[in-house]
Amino acid sequence: MLSMHSDSPQPDDMPDEAATAPAPPRRRGWLAHVAALLWALLEAALFLPPVEMLVSFLALRSPRRALVAAAFALIGALLGSGILYLWGGRDAFTAMTLLSALPGLSEDIMIRAEEELLNSGAWSIFESVFSAAGGRAHAVFAQALGVGLPVFLGIYALARAARLLLAWALALGIASGLGTLLSRRQRRQQHLHVALVILWLLGWALLLWFLYGPAIPVLATDG
Repeated sequence: MLSMHSDSPQPDDMPDEAATAPAPPRRRGWLAHVAALLWALLEAALFLPPVEMLVSFLALRSPRRALVAAAFALIGALLGSGILYLWGGRDAFTAMTLLSALPGLSEDIMIRAEEELLNSGAWSIFESVFSAAGGRAHAVFAQALGVGLPVFLGIYALARAARLLLAWALALGIASGLGTLLSRRQRRQQHLHVALVILWLLGWALLLWFLYGPAIPVLATDG
């Protein structure tokens, strides 16, 4: 007579699929956040493509993740700009000489930043953050012209937060509009992603050329 017991695994012996399933990858998210912080720090103090490139790219896939990256980028930007502020307070001439060699900056821009701080006060920092100079020139002269560190960082933070949120919102708006357009034509989802990446690349390439192209000696050679 066959035994009622079988060697096949019983329900209680079956492995729990939820327990054995791999955890969702969180490392990538943290890498993006750290990259945003370091990128923004270097950009604020030196010259790199704007960290808004990373934030807008992340916003195409995950708006929430992009916002967290923007928060980390803001911290990095404040650290980098604070370094310039302190450096300019100790040796503004050396800082001006070295920074004026960077793309988007020049000796004329540095002198103009000093004049704007003298004539318009600390709020001229806000407008400068939206220029190719990115607030670097104003950071160098702010301490020497009597702008305190809390005031400088507060105004700078408002401007950088506005820049980051603007890039985030534009990326979401373009993604939403293009997604609606493609869905009406019953396109596949992968087509949307490809179109968004191409549009993202073209948009940033044009903006960077407009801001920095003429200031890069290799590209702005005499014919």
